[in-house]
Amino acid sequence: MATSSSGSAAGAEAAMLAALASQLQLSYGALLLGSFLGFILYGLFVHQTYQYFRRFHADPSYIRIMVILVLILETAHLVITSHLCYAHLVTNYFKPETLLVGGWSLNIIPVLSGVTIILSQLFSIRRVSLIGSRQAIVAAVVALFLLGEIGFPIASSVSAFSYGTVKGIKPVTYLAACGLAMVSIADAILTVTLVLAIRKTRADYDRRRTGESLSDIVQIYLVNTGLLTVIFNIITTIVAFTRPKTMLLGALSIVVARLYGNTLLAILNSRQLHGMELFAGRSMVVSIARAKREASQDLWSAPRIPQSVPAKIDIQVMTQMEGQK
Repeated sequence: MATSSSGSAAGAEAAMLAALASQLQLSYGALLLGSFLGFILYGLFVHQTYQYFRRFHADPSYIRIMVILVLILETAHLVITSHLCYAHLVTNYFKPETLLVGGWSLNIIPVLSGVTIILSQLFSIRRVSLIGSRQAIVAAVVALFLLGEIGFPIASSVSAFSYGTVKGIKPVTYLAACGLAMVSIADAILTVTLVLAIRKTRADYDRRRTGESLSDIVQIYLVNTGLLTVIFNIITTIVAFTRPKTMLLGALSIVVARLYGNTLLAILNSRQLHGMELFAGRSMVVSIARAKREASQDLWSAPRIPQSVPAKIDIQVMTQMEGQK
């Protein structure tokens, strides 16, 4: 009888340990893998930042400040994720009960990720607004999503601090997922607008394209339009709603936050600086205004949709030889 009871107790303990191991893989194991991928993407981001400041030192100060702010946020995000992994998996290795306590580093990740995403989105909104009047209306509508995007991460972090343990992870995950859903909608609108504008801009060029590599196409349509971040945002949102009791959302959000910074620098570094052309239109004021607009489009890497065929200047040169009347 005693043997039977001890055997059942051992079986229950083994089942409990197996369940704990499975839960650990979907929580801190996922966070650890997400942090590893985040470290790789951070290295790529730092390299792109170095390339930007080396090549585009003449950019306006507000764009350079924006890049510096993103660098600071990405670095802070890296430090916090490193602290999260080290505190739970190294410092408290012999205290498994601490795995049930989220800690400040885990609780603050939603806000930090949200601020990084919004700062990168501001660049995309400004970029889309420069394409044309219709696109400016779309950019204004998308800007309204920013309020909800920052509201949900703040609510998620406040909720995480109030619960204090991972037992309240489900409502926290739902709040963060709602914020990501708004981010996905805003990014999808911006991406579709950019893709349509790029296709219209490159229509004639595509028909007579020679030697364009696959990497160029990927750079233009997958990275520079923000399509890559849209795909990852949709995947992260689906995972958050389907597995709310795990930390898969935290792991994927680490990767998503790094992708936004890398996308921003990829757009800035892939700009092609063209000469500013003046065409004689109805007035020289209109020509100068158009030139300034095109310069801004080049600066923000905004696609140029052909508006109208510029007027040509017909210059006739008459020469008179010495001695001729």
